[in-house]
Amino acid sequence: MTTHLEFSDKGTNVFQRLANVSLGLAKDAMQIEASKIAKVYKREIRSTEPSEWGSFKDKDKGRRRLTVKQKKAKFGAKHSRRTGEPIKGNIADHVKYYAPKELDKLYIVIGGGHPTFYPIKWEDGVAVGYEKRVTATTQQTLEFLDGLNDGKTIEVTKTMRKFLNTTEGLYAGGIKKSTKRLHVKARHFAEKARARGMTNAITTIKNRFDKNFPKAIANIEVKEVRTKTA
Repeated sequence: MTTHLEFSDKGTNVFQRLANVSLGLAKDAMQIEASKIAKVYKREIRSTEPSEWGSFKDKDKGRRRLTVKQKKAKFGAKHSRRTGEPIKGNIADHVKYYAPKELDKLYIVIGGGHPTFYPIKWEDGVAVGYEKRVTATTQQTLEFLDGLNDGKTIEVTKTMRKFLNTTEGLYAGGIKKSTKRLHVKARHFAEKARARGMTNAITTIKNRFDKNFPKAIANIEVKEVRTKTA
């Protein structure tokens, strides 16, 4: 005589529930820490020494002009394309995180391109709803952030040269009319943010998982059915 045990959890295999809860706890912890690293990334951008580039409004022509005479008060500050006046916001505001909705995809993208999405709200490893919407980061914005982070070289086109040639004070900063390329300095915001936040994030994720796993397991309802077979 042998005894065969069958486990069920309201129609769901208990072992699958265990696996899902483990993944849910991991994704919850990863989302929380990714949000923190994104904030470090933003602080790195905002604390950067302002570049030599600025802008002003050409009152005669009513258009924005570039200048090296007036630095922006803060790196990444936004100015109106039309007037050159400061407007609300900073390029750092575009640094966000993205968490794929699939349970088994254990990765987070920080400061990368992604669509608009709603982060899943987790409770004891179980999805219970959605967090506040995270808006998309477009390819154009991503390329801009990458250029500031990694540095880049811009080829001066005829259209750009025409604009530069009419910009007051530009060449006083050492840029010659014969300049064919403009170089953007690499500032490595992402690398600094990762170095400052990743080690602590890994430890925090592990500790949060270890702390919450017993409670998550206790919340799984298990029904045991004994069936005797010959």
